[in-house]
Amino acid sequence: MAQELLEKKRLKRERAELEESERHNKALEAQVARARASQPGEDQPATMSSEGATDLQRLDDAPVAFALAAPARQSEARAQAQPLPLAFGEDATGRGPRADGIRAAAPPQKRSKLEELMAKDKLAKAHGAPSRLGGTGSAGQPPPRGQGPAAPPPRKTEAWLVEGLTVKVMSPGLKAHGYYKEKGLVLRVLDKYIGEVELFSSGDIVRVDQEELESVIPTPGGSVLVVRGRLAGRRGLLVRIDTSAFQAEVELEGEGREVRFFEYEDICKITSGTT
Repeated sequence: MAQELLEKKRLKRERAELEESERHNKALEAQVARARASQPGEDQPATMSSEGATDLQRLDDAPVAFALAAPARQSEARAQAQPLPLAFGEDATGRGPRADGIRAAAPPQKRSKLEELMAKDKLAKAHGAPSRLGGTGSAGQPPPRGQGPAAPPPRKTEAWLVEGLTVKVMSPGLKAHGYYKEKGLVLRVLDKYIGEVELFSSGDIVRVDQEELESVIPTPGGSVLVVRGRLAGRRGLLVRIDTSAFQAEVELEGEGREVRFFEYEDICKITSGTT
């Protein structure tokens, strides 16, 4: 059954090819006949019956001429070469106006290397990264000649370390050494913000920034030093601690009895006889 279907398909295909070949031959004969009719000779009839033109026959030895269409004029060729409008009314070059008067967005232009570098530099500065165009000044400008890198900005926190203070080490980086939350005595102050602290428990000396040190409050009657605020540098005695208000009552030294309340971090225990 399958073989018969294949055979029928083959015969149908051959029949179609034969009919196509016959149509092609007839079209060619008709074209030749029209060409010969357009140029009649002495022995060639002026007209030719379409019904009798069944076979191609040459009446003489004259060459067969074909009437070809003349080439399109230059203006027509130029008109045909114009780009077709796009679906949104803009021509293929992206520069033509839309039919509704609204101009579509122009295609993105390729940026130069310098433009790409400037764009990356602008993005880096927006995220706080150093400029790729060089320099450490503002807006990517290099520092003036003869000068080194800009100095670090001044600290906004007030320097409060003083020799003789008792402080507590709160540096997480010193946990591995067993110094975390250990108390010690400030032996020396470096650059206003770094303290050399001798630990009471081990006698070791460590250097710690004041940001990682905490002031220590003594027991009532102990000596304190005001380390922050308008009265910084004044000494006194701790009277009591108000735990509900997180404040300490201090009697300041000087003429007359002056008692004031301070925040815990504004005062610190100090060894007698120092400063």
